Amino acid sequence: MDTGLDEWRLENPREASQLQIPWFKFYLGTQTVLADTQLQYNGGLLICSFLGFYVNFLFNAVNTIDLCQNIPILAKVIESITSQFGQVFGCMFLGFFLQYAFVALSFMVFGKGYGFADMDTAGCATLIECLMGHFDYGFRSAPVWHDPMLDSARFLFDYLYNLLIILIMASIISGIIIDSFSELKEKQEEVVDAMTSSCFICALSQAELERARVKFKGHILEDHYMWSYARFLLYLEVTDKSELNGPESYVKKLVSENNMGFFPIGRCIDIESSDMGEEHLEREVRVKDMEDLNKMITKMTTNTGDIKRQEGSFKVELKELREAMTSSATKISQLQTLMASDAETGKKKKKGK
Repeated sequence: MDTGLDEWRLENPREASQLQIPWFKFYLGTQTVLADTQLQYNGGLLICSFLGFYVNFLFNAVNTIDLCQNIPILAKVIESITSQFGQVFGCMFLGFFLQYAFVALSFMVFGKGYGFADMDTAGCATLIECLMGHFDYGFRSAPVWHDPMLDSARFLFDYLYNLLIILIMASIISGIIIDSFSELKEKQEEVVDAMTSSCFICALSQAELERARVKFKGHILEDHYMWSYARFLLYLEVTDKSELNGPESYVKKLVSENNMGFFPIGRCIDIESSDMGEEHLEREVRVKDMEDLNKMITKMTTNTGDIKRQEGSFKVELKELREAMTSSATKISQLQTLMASDAETGKKKKKGK
């Protein structure tokens, strides 16, 4: 809900003030949650589970779809069908039109019905009844005539029906699904091969690294260990901006802009050091000592805080000392005035005598 509200706030900056209204915020959040397709899918499975437990066990058959999706190979089969659903549906629609054309042609030419291998439709009296029989059995069986005589018209009709409906249309539909499954399987194999034979961080392949005399396993477990990058990004996510140093703030800004330029894509410190010779050693040392440098900066930040606190206490003490000195100067001034008045009084007494 919070993610959906944040996205709505970014898309509608001028209306963001409406989120201060409790009922509007609740309505928008509820709409965002209910629009989640994964939530709808899980809700449907929950309803089927409830009905299967309390009403009829057969409702649990729907949950087997979710079971198939959790098996990788079956999930690819389901995806191969759903991803090409438009093409499959279009081919089925074309097949139905062709069957309708064959039914209409048989009514006009022969005037007598025919059956199928597993259903007798010879008694169909209307076009709609014969058409429904075709839709039900026409994709798996060719026409079966009850008359033993097979003339040229019936032969041509059977030949075209077998060629267009049984062979071509069925093969096209199955071919679309098979090709889609093959493409998905190839993409999955490419992903698995890329994950096992190339570095996740720099995208350099195992062959490129080994040609440069860099051990692939040591490279992905030490130099470019992907979980170290993941921990660093998580650290940037959960740490307050005021606690980050300069490089960390810069990387966090790039991440917020969806800019991954800070990743060493196509670069490796071992390859660059071997290419540039001793001039690159200083950079290699600096990269390896980044953790120590980070600890030093953290320590300096902590010491800076202590210095600021001590500076504040010094300022308080100086203020108190300044007030004490001011009070002492006032008292001294009053004492000098009193002494001067006493001296004048003494002089007046002497003159009077």
